[in-house]
Amino acid sequence: MSPTIRCALSFLALAAVTVAAPVRADARDAVLAAHRATMDARVRVETVTSTGGQQARSTVRYDTSQRVHLKTDQMEMIVLPEGTWMRNGDGGWMKPPFDASAIVRQLVPETVEQMQKGLSNVVDEGAAAFGGKPAHAYSFDVAMTMMGISVTSHSRILVGADGRIVQAVTDGQALGKKTHSEQTYHYDDAIRVVAPNWRREVRARPQPRLTTGSSFHQLEWYCGHLPANEACSG
Repeated sequence: MSPTIRCALSFLALAAVTVAAPVRADARDAVLAAHRATMDARVRVETVTSTGGQQARSTVRYDTSQRVHLKTDQMEMIVLPEGTWMRNGDGGWMKPPFDASAIVRQLVPETVEQMQKGLSNVVDEGAAAFGGKPAHAYSFDVAMTMMGISVTSHSRILVGADGRIVQAVTDGQALGKKTHSEQTYHYDDAIRVVAPNWRREVRARPQPRLTTGSSFHQLEWYCGHLPANEACSG
């Protein structure tokens, strides 16, 4: 499996598990409820990732957890139950040599289990604020192995008054490289993700490259912790 595909699969698997369950029962219940509320909503997630002095940005739009549109400065990916499409920049859409939706269905349960086992040092940080509005803060550590790569991280999330996540900040390490990522969540019931009109576009293009900035809710968390040119580049 090529490094590019491996990073894409890691990213998609973690799209459905932005927040894991803390160890303390009260914090666990609150964070799991926030996770469920977030994943049940139509949401746009803006991520800024910094690694080795370099910064990258990505945007992920969720119609549902199975209908996702990722966009970075380098590439775009649309994942639907009926198929996956990718393209470089403004180039033509193409179908990659893997079915991302099937991979998500297979890997997400395994990833959830590993994250729950690897959680530690959970803290309910109490009342906070975000964007001038009240929120509640939680922090925790995670140590896990995903597709053979060991990842450790410390995360802090803010949960809004409506019970949904509004911000997540993570400092992580993988393959000897440290990464800092910040995510903001924007809820919008108008979000819809549909298949591109790809058959009318040029299909004979190189396979898109996923970089460190390709972080779905943390392609967004895990891939954002993988250094470019080592695990996320073709």
